[in-house]
Amino acid sequence: MEHLIHKISEIEAAASSILDGMDERKGEIAAQMKEETIRFDTELEQETASQIEKLHRQKDQELKEKQEQQKAKEQHILSKLDETYQQNHSTLAAQLFSRIIKE
Repeated sequence: MEHLIHKISEIEAAASSILDGMDERKGEIAAQMKEETIRFDTELEQETASQIEKLHRQKDQELKEKQEQQKAKEQHILSKLDETYQQNHSTLAAQLFSRIIKE
C-alpha cells in the first residue's frame, strides 16, 4: 500500500511539475505574442505613414500639373485677347466712342 501511495505521490509531483512548466511556457508565449503584436503594429504604422506620404506627394504632383495646365490656358486666353485687341483696337475704340455719343 505504501508503494502505491508513493507512486501516486510521484505522479502528483510529475503532474505539478508539468503544470508549472506549462504555466511558464504560457507566460513565454504570451510575452512573445505581445512582442510580435507590438512589432506588427509598428510595421503597420510605418507602412501606413509611408502610403499616406506617397499619396500626399502624388496629390501634390497632380495639383501642380493642374495648376500648370490652368496657367497655360490663362496665358493662351490672355494672348488671344491681346491679339484681338491689337488687331481691332481702332475698331473697338470707334465702336465704344460711338456708343458713348449715342447715349
